[in-house]
Amino acid sequence: MPKKTTEITGDSIYYYVSCKKITIDSGERGYSGSPVFIKDLKSNRWRIMGLVNGALIDAANTKNDAIGIQKIEYVIADIYKKSK
Repeated sequence: MPKKTTEITGDSIYYYVSCKKITIDSGERGYSGSPVFIKDLKSNRWRIMGLVNGALIDAANTKNDAIGIQKIEYVIADIYKKSK
C-alpha cells in the first residue's frame, strides 16, 4: 500500500491541505479565491472543495506547509446572505 502523502484537516470554516511531496514557496502570490477541486475516490467524480484562502508556511519544517481552503458551503452561505 502506498504511503499517505496528503493530509486534509480542518475546522468549521476551513480545510487545511498539506502534502509531503510539495513545498509551498512563500513567494507564490495571486492564487487567493481560486477554486479547489477534489476527486471523490469512491464515485470517481470531481467536486468543488472550496476557495484558496492562503498558505500556511512553517519556516522550520517545510513538510508542515499547508494551503488554507475556505469551505464552499461557507462561501455560498455568505453570498446568499449578502444577496438578501
